[in-house]
Formats: sequence, C-alpha cells, structure tokens
Amino acid sequence: MKKYVLIFLVLATASFSFAQRKGGAKPQPAQPSTQPTSAPSPTSSATPEVKGIRVVVTGQIFKAPAESVQLSSIVGNGQYVDYGSFTFDPKGNGTFTIGAVVPVADFYVLRAGNNHINLIITNSDTIKVFGDGRDLLRNINIIGNEDSQRLLEFLRMQNDMSLLRDSIQIELNKNPMSQNELNQLYMSRYKQFEYFRDRFVQQFPNSPALIGPMQTYDPEKEFDKYSALAEKVIAAVPNGQVAQQLRQSVAMYRQRAAASQLLAPGSLAPELEGPSPDGTTYKLSSLRGKVVLIDFWASWCGPCRKENPGVVALYEKYKDKGFTVFSVSLDADKNAWMRAIESDKLIWPYHISELKRWDGMLSRSYGVNSIPFTVLIDADGKVIEKNLRGPLLEQKLQQIFGF
Repeated sequence: MKKYVLIFLVLATASFSFAQRKGGAKPQPAQPSTQPTSAPSPTSSATPEVKGIRVVVTGQIFKAPAESVQLSSIVGNGQYVDYGSFTFDPKGNGTFTIGAVVPVADFYVLRAGNNHINLIITNSDTIKVFGDGRDLLRNINIIGNEDSQRLLEFLRMQNDMSLLRDSIQIELNKNPMSQNELNQLYMSRYKQFEYFRDRFVQQFPNSPALIGPMQTYDPEKEFDKYSALAEKVIAAVPNGQVAQQLRQSVAMYRQRAAASQLLAPGSLAPELEGPSPDGTTYKLSSLRGKVVLIDFWASWCGPCRKENPGVVALYEKYKDKGFTVFSVSLDADKNAWMRAIESDKLIWPYHISELKRWDGMLSRSYGVNSIPFTVLIDADGKVIEKNLRGPLLEQKLQQIFGF
C-alpha cells in the first residue's frame, strides 16, 4: 500500500503497492515523552507566555470508538505525544472540546483509540470536527481548517483506489482468466484518479495537504514529481517533524535516483549468475533472445508472495512467445525458499539465490533496497522498465507481444 513514504500521516488508507523494505522500519527521531499534556490553565489574572500554537478542537463524534479523544502527534513505532485529551460523557452524545498548545505548525491527529483524523495545524484556530465514529474516513467533516478538509477529501479518493486494487487482486487470484477485463477496469479508474490528483495539485499549489498527492508517487520511479511536492510541504510546515523527515527522504531518494541510472531504459542489464536449489548455475545472459522479467523476492516477503499468482498467470500466457522469469531470492533459509517456489507454483526453471538476504552481491549490483523489485529486459538484455507489477506489467507485455 505504495505506498509509500508518508512518515507521520496515518489513516485507514492503502497505497497502490507495498514493499518489504531493507532493514525494516524507517529510522525515527528520538522518542519524546508520551505522557499526556494538557493546555496550561492560568492560576492568576496574569496569563503566562506560552510558546507554541494555541488551538481548540471541538465537535461531536457519534458512537465514538473509544472512551476518550486526544490531540496528538505521531513519533513512530506506535508512539504518540498527546497535547490535550477529553473523556466522553458515557451518557452524552459524543460532544467534546480540547484546548491545547502544539509546539509548531505541523501534522497532528485527533485520535480515538486507533482511529485517526488528520489535522494540519498551522496557526491558532478553533477547529470543528463532526462525524460518525463507525467510519472516521467516510463520515467526517472538518470545519475551520481548510487544509485538513482538503487532505481528508484526497485520502477518501485514494482509499477508493486502494480498495479497488485489493478487490481486483482477490478476484484475479480466483479467476486468472478475467485478467484483461479487470486490468481495463483498474486502468480506467486509475486515469480518473490521476485527473483528480493533477487538479488537486493545481488548485492548492502551496497547501500542506499536498502531502496526500505526494505519497502516491513512487519516489524511485517518479522522483521529480515526488520531490517537487515534498518541497512544497516542507515550505508550508518547515519546522515540524514531517518536514524533518521529508528532507531526509528527499535526500535519500535523490541519491538513489542517481544510482538508478545503472538501470535506465535502454541500458544493458548487469549480469546475474548464481545457483538454483538443485545446484544448477544459471546466468541471465544465457537468456538472450527472450523477454525476461528479473524478479527479486523472498519467501518471507508478504507483498512478493501476494504478487506471485499474477506473475505465474503472465508466464503461462506468454511463455511460448519468448517470455520468461528470472527469479533472484533474498532468502537465507534454503528450505523456506524451496517451499515457497513449490507452494506458489513458480514453475519457470530460473531460480537463483546466494542465501544471504540483503548482504548478497546480486541484489547490491541492482541497487535493490526493497522487494518485490522487478526489471523487465528485452531480447538483447537491455532494460525496458523497472518495478512493473500487476496491471502495469500486464499492459507492458500486451504492448510487446500484441495480445
């Protein structure tokens, strides 16, 4: 659930693709105290000076999913810093008011248990939130904070696309013969989403809500678009934790973008050579004359295993027309690797692994930092495109083979 690189913004949305990242979770800043902190109350007629942004969040959440609601920031690993809290009246109707002081303009969440409402706080406001706690994505309205409402509307549209993609994948696993029809449906809806996204960016060119469109771009394939929006978000909330993380992210992906020229379209794919489970040595260069999908994966990679049925279907469709798959496993356990090949019915012969997880030279030679990672090469061994999966891979193979 692209996914992708949105560090602190958490909501019930899914990315268009998901990946197992090298080294696990992204590094997080030092963990501040997670003890709830309420806005200070004056004890005399003189009001002490308070650094930060005073904000009031008030409204009504019907059937709230928790006994209380907090205004918080997310610091990673399931940890929060709370700036204000309100306990609902068990006999009440879900009304609440939180007065708080947040440190800087940034992204925050109004949370009830594990349910989040994203709030972009940039100045002292009274923000009104009304909704149904049974679905805080669909049935919520934010008044007095346009950026937060804009982000909510974008995330709703993104969530629709994620749900559609997941449902198509489930149906495709049940009925591979429906792949063409399902891909056409997905691509049609995705084009509508792209139009909505582009208009959103044009309409709100300086809004921190651009973090929504930003996270839909793959920073490794669409770095220019990703970084342009990231810079706008940074400019809107320059002193917040999100800006800090985005600066690090942009720098990291800029470095990767430079390294990715190694696999630029038209370049010769580096040689890959290694042993199969039965000890046979396979070389990528021995497959000249075939269109080859180089697929970096592992038995322990859930997103990889989820993609495998679609890859098998494409192999069956095009194997007699000059298409094959060259699988490079990042496993360390040979038995687990072999079981996954058998279980997922990966029937092509070209499976190799150094059994060194991320420490192998094969993945390093391709700059692999997350899996699944794919490179499609032509009959001359030259790169066509990388990281094609699902409907996009199917579409590219249709263009190549004409059906």
